Amino acid sequence: IKQRPEKPLTLIRQLASTKRPPSRATFTSQEYKQLLVASRRRIKEAKKTLDLQRKLTKEGKGKSFGGGWERIWKARLYIHYYIIFLAHTGARPTEAQRVRHKDITLFDDKDPERCHLGVFIIGKRRDRNIISKYGAYFAYKSLCANICPNHKKDDLIFPTNPHAGLRELLRDSGLYHSSKGDKRDSKSFRHFYIMTALVGGVPQDQLIEQLDVSHAVLRDHYARHIEPRMFKENLIKVSHIQVT
Repeated sequence: IKQRPEKPLTLIRQLASTKRPPSRATFTSQEYKQLLVASRRRIKEAKKTLDLQRKLTKEGKGKSFGGGWERIWKARLYIHYYIIFLAHTGARPTEAQRVRHKDITLFDDKDPERCHLGVFIIGKRRDRNIISKYGAYFAYKSLCANICPNHKKDDLIFPTNPHAGLRELLRDSGLYHSSKGDKRDSKSFRHFYIMTALVGGVPQDQLIEQLDVSHAVLRDHYARHIEPRMFKENLIKVSHIQVT
């Protein structure tokens, strides 16, 4: 070791200016959409190259674009479903990697946005049953259809953490660093879930049960960073109150 480890400058500035725990790297809603757009583009590109290679091989032309395009395509699909599952459940990445297919219950509804999952989580502090948002429902069904169609009930739904592929996607989409200069990773989707829920008005007691987190952590790491601009549309919405 050439020198002692040092804290990143952004962390030092935050601690120096607030004397309180720093914020955690998350996404705005627009950044999250931007990431999914980039992810879908990369999936489409990989599938297009794979299909072209298969077509040329079938025609006997034998042109190669390099090996492993089926693996690359499926890896990008896997990352896409992984992102949506984390962002729509608030599960820690380590918790998501302990979930097995037998721990998932699908709840269907005529309204697609009411479709959701019930997920048994082996937690950091305690085990719990959580409810997902609708995105996780469709991500899980697509995962089963495209990645593990022959899965067994005891198989893990996410056997590996795709940290390298996720890092590549974050860099490709220009979202590897937050506006404060902090690096984003798989934990950032849990932070995104929490901040979105708080801004949306979900009671903290409900979040504590869903996320296995304390009041102190919600207050010190998340709630204190909420600003009026985050729920501007709710503030400017016309109500029954009449302007006089």
